[in-house]
Amino acid sequence: MKFRRTIQFLVLLSGLGIHAQNYEDEVLRVTSILHSGKTLDSITSKVIDNSGVLKALNEEMKMYEEEMLQKKRNWVSSFRFGVNLFSANTVAGPEDQSITTLGVLPNVGVTLSVDPEKLVNRNSYVRQAKHKLNRSKYLREDHNQRLKKEIINHYYEYLTLLESILLQENTLNTRKQHLYAVEVAFKNGNLEYSDVMVVENQYNLWLEQVTNTRIQVMRKKQEIQILLGINSYEQ
Repeated sequence: MKFRRTIQFLVLLSGLGIHAQNYEDEVLRVTSILHSGKTLDSITSKVIDNSGVLKALNEEMKMYEEEMLQKKRNWVSSFRFGVNLFSANTVAGPEDQSITTLGVLPNVGVTLSVDPEKLVNRNSYVRQAKHKLNRSKYLREDHNQRLKKEIINHYYEYLTLLESILLQENTLNTRKQHLYAVEVAFKNGNLEYSDVMVVENQYNLWLEQVTNTRIQVMRKKQEIQILLGINSYEQ
């Protein structure tokens, strides 16, 4: 019964394209990627472009760059200019009446005032804005490095699984041939049925191990595709 369930599960995996995958070609492809700095840089660039965290950090950096420019321009607002175009003069007239005369242009005046707080604190504001900008840059660079390490680790883990499944499948084929030989010997009356059961049980256990490794290979490949922004169903 257990053997039948395993076979049914393998049929399901076959429908997902597991058996169609050429593991040997995949080993060569992944090995080539890991030995090519240019290819790794290209893949890392795709991962970075697909990272939502980095997109948010880039937007944050743009905001802080704009803030820093505004702080640098704030020295202009520390000065206030005023122009007086009108004049007023009040004198005592007949019967102790006050007479006010207004003038235009002849008494033009210009005033200049300075806001010392803004002028003194300008450099402090600029430093604060620059600190925010640099912090975002450091976070972005740190995240870039983490993503690069992550994708490299994924590829090495994927390569390890691929090499493991190749060895396991070779062993599985050997065990399958051994099982067939034992069954033939049993039919010819050279072995007991208990001998067949022992070999068959060993084969089933190894088949289950191979099945689990195949699933791990598929999962790891999909994890890499997610980082690269690739829809696995389009492959």
